[in-house]
Amino acid sequence: MHSGKVVLGCRFPRIIKTTSPARCYAHPALCALLPVYHSSQSDSRRKKKKQQQQSSQPVRRARSNRGSKRRRREDSTVRLYRLMGEEDISNDSKSSCGCEDGTVEAPAAAAPKENGRAADPRLQAISDAIRVVPHFPKPGIMFNDITALLLRPAVFKDAVDMFVERYRGMRIAAVAGIEARGFIFGPAIALAIGAKFIPLRKPKKLPGEVISETYILEYGTDCLEMHVGATEPGERVVVVDDLVATGGTLCAAIKLLERAGADVVECACLIGLPKYKNFYKLNGKPVYILVESRK
Repeated sequence: MHSGKVVLGCRFPRIIKTTSPARCYAHPALCALLPVYHSSQSDSRRKKKKQQQQSSQPVRRARSNRGSKRRRREDSTVRLYRLMGEEDISNDSKSSCGCEDGTVEAPAAAAPKENGRAADPRLQAISDAIRVVPHFPKPGIMFNDITALLLRPAVFKDAVDMFVERYRGMRIAAVAGIEARGFIFGPAIALAIGAKFIPLRKPKKLPGEVISETYILEYGTDCLEMHVGATEPGERVVVVDDLVATGGTLCAAIKLLERAGADVVECACLIGLPKYKNFYKLNGKPVYILVESRK
């Protein structure tokens, strides 16, 4: 409101608009109060203008952090599944060998990706050295050929060394190798850790008295044999083979050794399906693999 001129002669002085608060034709007391009145009106106008400006601005709603929390939860779930592996682990109660075949997962901190060896540079070299042959020995089969690895002495040594590093100091008395490719890695591991080697062979391949174990295949049966007296009751044994797929042969080997009184500590394989990399158990025994099978 502008300053004004006070006109006397009425009960309440009327304010006539002027250009300056000094131009006031009234009692000196009124002239003294006029600047105060002018200041208060100016403050009122400023407050009103500020309120109008605030009301004209769009209302900003507070951001919800629900989305970010949900994303963080999803990210943590993805990391968990990466630690556990890319495939769900089967909980089938029976394997092809007819033995109990369940999965026991170790805590994430104790069993990280690739059985605790994800950062070892030797694993990539081992995986690269394994050749995949499609449609062998029959159509639809992707055969993981380890003979290409055997042609590279440094990589072959790395594979044996990784098994030796695991089992040295575990009081292993014997290493049992399954015919035929278990004979390639088994003796080398046994020599390095100071254990004896026990060959587990197909029927009618071992002379003398043997103990045998028959197991079921997809289309028929097969059998493993071992010399009587090859292992003593209570001896700690590791079973070695090149690859684990259904686990039928390993189950038969475990049963055969346990019938002789041996204490099977673990099954060790160079190659395995993705589900075996998180300490999968066959017949109650853990399976330890170095690399996943390639397709």
